[in-house]
Amino acid sequence: YPAGPFGIGLHATLENFGFLGWRDPVASNYDENALEEVRLGEFYDPDGSKNIKLIWINASAVWCTVCRAEMTDIRDNQVNQAFKPCGVQLIVTLFEDNKSGPARPLDLHNWGNASQYAIDFPLLLDPSFKLGAFFTSDATPLNMLVDARTMKVIDATMGYSLDYWQQVDTLLTKLEQ
Repeated sequence: YPAGPFGIGLHATLENFGFLGWRDPVASNYDENALEEVRLGEFYDPDGSKNIKLIWINASAVWCTVCRAEMTDIRDNQVNQAFKPCGVQLIVTLFEDNKSGPARPLDLHNWGNASQYAIDFPLLLDPSFKLGAFFTSDATPLNMLVDARTMKVIDATMGYSLDYWQQVDTLLTKLEQ
């Protein structure tokens, strides 16, 4: 993993945060008893051997209607299936429950397993809000893009728009040049 200094904001090297959750929520059957530690370093790909160019990290809250709409859009438009072969690793973190308390394993189970989301990529808990330092407003969700070769943050967007994945596609094209 790249050496520090680590920071926040654009062009900062992202710390090798560890989260509790599932690398493959579907294979784990969203089982709260099968949580495992997942570190961002697992997706670090300086030489391209893992075929990961970009890491999309989302920070959502269970109560957030925009976050829920985003997850539905990702499922309905098969975003993971479209972008994974292009080298984009999707990761979702939950930081708050419905009562604005820290997210818990049951929240992770209910969120990932919900038929309107059916999350099939890493789904992780962030109850201590490690990613909170990257928020630039009180809007949710946070959508952050990290260059997997360097672990530098290359984009951080608050909220979600329906053209977000077109923007990701444009960034991916620039990385390949």
